Amino acid sequence: MATQTVGPDVDVGSIIEEVQEKHGFDFELKKEQKEILVHLSNGQSVFGQVPTGFGKSMTYTLFPLVMEKIKGSRQTGLVISPLRSLIKDQHKSLMKHQIMKDMDSHSIAAINSGEVSVILASPEAAMLWFDKLVGLCDQICLLCFDEAHCVSQWKVTGIISHFCNIPTLVLTATATEKVYHDIHNMMALPEDTKLVACLPDRNIRAVEKIYIWFMVELGENAFVGRLIKMYHSRRDSTSTCRILENFQQPNS
Repeated sequence: MATQTVGPDVDVGSIIEEVQEKHGFDFELKKEQKEILVHLSNGQSVFGQVPTGFGKSMTYTLFPLVMEKIKGSRQTGLVISPLRSLIKDQHKSLMKHQIMKDMDSHSIAAINSGEVSVILASPEAAMLWFDKLVGLCDQICLLCFDEAHCVSQWKVTGIISHFCNIPTLVLTATATEKVYHDIHNMMALPEDTKLVACLPDRNIRAVEKIYIWFMVELGENAFVGRLIKMYHSRRDSTSTCRILENFQQPNS
């Protein structure tokens, strides 16, 4: 278990609101987002299973800023994600709110000088920069894995073992019970890891109708260059990751 991060007299909820106001996040956080932030602030790892579009990124964006407010010094979250297109989108969003993040040679210098709150990296980049990241262990307050149902394909065990004394945040929208236990075991998550889950608020029948409409309208063209594809909870994680990666392209 990670060591206790904040004392019982710290009002984490109020600090979250202050951070939101400072950085222009003028919206109410969802209950599950707040739960994740409070658990992390108490030094507990979290397995968050929430649907796509729910706002997972707000948890790893706000947490380092919350800890910075509590500790009075720059804190940094290390976020590993397999989808480079999503990393680029997050880069634009964070810079808009004056939250610096990146993963290149310039960023390492910026991190060392205390300018960076969030590092977003692919698994390959995280391992390439492993030695640099190890040197920042006193500053890194969170290890986060986004799209974690793909983690079995990543060679990041060295990172997991090195940053075992800080809270780990595992995020995914797709996890069966088996996948949940596989991730839990592979990442050696503490026994007291908190599970925060939210069912998707979606009309599956409506999605099915949209998919059928596209297939009918496109006809044979639907199979040329994979213009349309649908995945579901029974699809294996490898196919899910491939589909997400392919359909995040500019011409998709």
